[in-house]
Amino acid sequence: MWSEEDRAWLAGHYPGLKPTGVRTLEGSLSFQMLHLNGTHYVRPASDFVAANNSKDIYLCDTYEIKIEFHAGLGVPLVYETAGRIAAVAARDGKITADLHIYNDTGALCLASAMELERAFQDGFSLSVLIDEFVVPYLFAQSYYAAHGEWLWGELDHGYKGLLQWLGRLDDYDDDDISATYRTLMAQVDAKPAKKLLQERCRGHKPCPCGSGHKNRDCCPELKAAISRIRNAKNRGVIKS
Repeated sequence: MWSEEDRAWLAGHYPGLKPTGVRTLEGSLSFQMLHLNGTHYVRPASDFVAANNSKDIYLCDTYEIKIEFHAGLGVPLVYETAGRIAAVAARDGKITADLHIYNDTGALCLASAMELERAFQDGFSLSVLIDEFVVPYLFAQSYYAAHGEWLWGELDHGYKGLLQWLGRLDDYDDDDISATYRTLMAQVDAKPAKKLLQERCRGHKPCPCGSGHKNRDCCPELKAAISRIRNAKNRGVIKS
């Protein structure tokens, strides 16, 4: 499962993370990441960090993790194994799902299912998984642990988060819309999502997010996603 290229890449960038089985990697993941103007820089050069030290967020940290392939999944699940995230959740009186850990598996919620599908549509890449998903996720967790707030807009749980993901995309195509719809219909809470897609969005009615605000004043991402899915249905891209 882990190629020689994977092993060499790990040894050069994350030597504390090692194969412990055909389908499993375990150990320490030490990272350095710079968050600057909405862009992530993993392992940034020291002179680049120094040049931007007045307007960046630069963090170094180490987590104990496990990466494990499961049958039927194209992307492995990732777990934080030392209980750091659970401890922060307990400190703040939250459940681990509020800190983006799946209740059913205990795996890290690195991104929406559609975003992962998009990233690995040409095949799985260990370097993409770690540098583009795992490290930014852990970076956000470290920042939250220190400051009690998230650096960038987080997605809601369940169907709302899936719609938010699609609604926030500036560069999207029919595959993104279809993937979102498929994932929506597979959710345990698919029923309210189906109702949203069928109802006419009236500006004076309460927003489905539950804020109490009117549709016209709230959640543009939800409305954008619903419009995109309805349009795809009208064009025959989605058949249901």
